[in-house]
Amino acid sequence: YSGKSAISLALAMGFQEKGLSVHYMKPIGASLRRFGDEFIDEDAYFAWQALGIEADWELASPVLLTQEMIEASLSGPVPGLEDKILSALARLSEGQDVIILEALSGLTGGWALGLPVKRVAELTDAKVVAVFAHHLNPDLDGMVAVHSTCQERLIGMVINGTPPQMIPSLQERLKPFVEFYGLPFYGILARDKVLRSITVAELCEALNGEVLCGHEGLDEMVETYMVGAMSSHAALRHFQRKANKAVITGGDRGDIHLAALETSTRCLILTGNLRPTCECWARL
Repeated sequence: YSGKSAISLALAMGFQEKGLSVHYMKPIGASLRRFGDEFIDEDAYFAWQALGIEADWELASPVLLTQEMIEASLSGPVPGLEDKILSALARLSEGQDVIILEALSGLTGGWALGLPVKRVAELTDAKVVAVFAHHLNPDLDGMVAVHSTCQERLIGMVINGTPPQMIPSLQERLKPFVEFYGLPFYGILARDKVLRSITVAELCEALNGEVLCGHEGLDEMVETYMVGAMSSHAALRHFQRKANKAVITGGDRGDIHLAALETSTRCLILTGNLRPTCECWARL
């Protein structure tokens, strides 16, 4: 993930703090969750909750990548989608100073529908900020491709999620590249553990799991994941490598459970529909 949802929300909240009226829309929703009898994009749902937007949910993501929509796109670009987006945007824009639009990932997202990023930007007359995930070697081809595709609509680029200690060297490495191609480069954002974390409760909900014990720890933040599939002798040293983690292992691996609980472990994710041993229950 590049973190474009978090950056979109941060921009919207920043505008709100300046006293501006802001709405958010994800023209094409791909991360679907059921909302009553309908579907809604998860990113749009979270953004609307965070921003306190009160409007018809259908405006949050006017085009949803349901199975029916995917099947329809097999016959070519689906007619009527541009009008649907423009209609939703017009209604959502009423009385607002700023509208934040979040695109699908990559330049090719939405292409089969006839709605790639470039077309959505043209359709809505939007400016584009491109967000790139951090990699040891930056996505140089992607940066040039976005610049070439979006042209004057591209107002900035951001690399997100870089370890803080690597930012100065990455800036120096990128400087001649940015200058040679004339890229509108905003800068590099540091990795934030909290933003990349999830609560134990949210993790349980996502997995449709059952909480066996430790309900008082459901608000604890999980920062990373480890798999417990090794011998009991190697388990303790393995789990000491990472803190604030969730350990995924079989429900019958009592030795792994106990080793994980000796380290900084937020929760155990037990597979196989198997319950812990009595010894583990006592430790839990």
